[in-house]
Amino acid sequence: IRLEVEANSLEELFLGAVEGMALILYSDFKNLKNNKKTIKQKINLSSLNQETLLIDFLNKILTLSDIERAVFPVATIQKLTDNKIEAEITGYPIERFDKEIKAVTYHQLKIEKTKEKMLKTTILFDI
Repeated sequence: IRLEVEANSLEELFLGAVEGMALILYSDFKNLKNNKKTIKQKINLSSLNQETLLIDFLNKILTLSDIERAVFPVATIQKLTDNKIEAEITGYPIERFDKEIKAVTYHQLKIEKTKEKMLKTTILFDI
């Protein structure tokens, strides 16, 4: 599955990718926000560059989704640079995933600026 994300900033791009992955895993996650039970996890990662950091971040969330049997559509980013992220993700327990994602891949990943000065990327999920 390919997910195209376009945003005004690197932070918005990361947040859009998190929400997009959540939609693939569980398409009705917006109704879970009323759920009283939430799972919060802190994530601190360093990587080589923006692209690698994005994929590492999504793969970390995917791993936590499998471990917790939850979908994590919300992220609060405390710090984000070209190669480091500190964030807290919020998730909701679910019975089952709509789609099982094996991995978020690095295949042809590139974060680029559009003519409108937006950031754009296409992420490939292995299912």
